[in-house]
Amino acid sequence: RLALRGPDGAPRSRLVQIDEPLLRVPQLAIHLDRTVNEGVALDRQRHIAPIWALGDPQEGELLRRVASAAGEDPADVLGWDLMLHDIQPPGYLGADREFV
Repeated sequence: RLALRGPDGAPRSRLVQIDEPLLRVPQLAIHLDRTVNEGVALDRQRHIAPIWALGDPQEGELLRRVASAAGEDPADVLGWDLMLHDIQPPGYLGADREFV
């Protein structure tokens, strides 16, 4: 959801959904985690922050991308509340395709 400055200056909101893989929440592969047998203790602030790009992304780059997907001018964005969702479709796997 984007909070936007309307044509008359009054705030308005707009829902936006981007169905392409823009962000990823990385996690160490289980076979590389030496403490896996102690249980996984994820800290929301440190361990599940999504990544957008490698290197040094430009200030406001993600905001411009989201505003563009909504068909809005980034200069009109007053605020945002973004949530991530998995866009990979379900599939069958296994020797006899018995797993979803």
